[in-house]
Amino acid sequence: NGDFYSPDGYQTTALPMSSGDEYHTSCTGGRPSDGAFPYFRLTGENHGYNLAIGWPGQWSASFEASGSGVRIKAGQESFCAYLLPGETVRSPRITVTAFEGNNERGINAWRRFYLSHVLPRSGGEPLTAKNCAMFHGGDESDEFVRATEQNQIAAIDSFISRGCKPDIWWIDAGWYPCKNERGQNKWYRTGNWKPAPERFPNGLGPVGRHCEQNGIDFLLWFEPERIRLEGEHLAPDEYLIFTPEDKLHALLWLGNSRARNWLTELVDGIIK
Repeated sequence: NGDFYSPDGYQTTALPMSSGDEYHTSCTGGRPSDGAFPYFRLTGENHGYNLAIGWPGQWSASFEASGSGVRIKAGQESFCAYLLPGETVRSPRITVTAFEGNNERGINAWRRFYLSHVLPRSGGEPLTAKNCAMFHGGDESDEFVRATEQNQIAAIDSFISRGCKPDIWWIDAGWYPCKNERGQNKWYRTGNWKPAPERFPNGLGPVGRHCEQNGIDFLLWFEPERIRLEGEHLAPDEYLIFTPEDKLHALLWLGNSRARNWLTELVDGIIK
């Protein structure tokens, strides 16, 4: 079922299907694992198929049982755009693997394929599991808008002192200036990718250096493609895509090479 900011996320459901039954699912808001997950397993008597939709956007999938078979449709749910001369677009990639045996056999077949051919490798070796830790600053209901230089460093030390040193320290949404008109920090006011000066007066460097000194990697959340127009944002207007229906948000035009270069330099500068 994907992620929806709940402990119930990423749970599997088994749905029996008889002739005439239909099942449809899609993600929310163009985020491929928001509310649904693009991985499926269709099982029959001692056989089955693993299916995955490869597309970082608004996918959909439907299953229709008919007679002794099942008709499957999957791909991009909607597409509203135009192409400039020389531009191209590709349809979503679909992976299908067949297996003989029960559901557990299907799980193992998929894992072996995924580990061998999909997951990236580091130095030619398979990736190892990583222990990620974080501290939101005191109120997990509104992401990391209460995170500060002091409470992040103190939380790292607290984990280490308890014998739970993480591999990765994660700061998620809300580390940037995101105040609304009432002076409240709201993480979804994105577009200003500078550390909030009242909470990180020395930037993010002190937190990053503290991680490095303790052998911990530092992970920082960005969603630069989504910009809240009523707040402060850094992207030049010529790099933005607007829609008539939404007066509050714009998208960063990642099809524009100048916009991509601007974004690369921006994020690289923040990391450095």
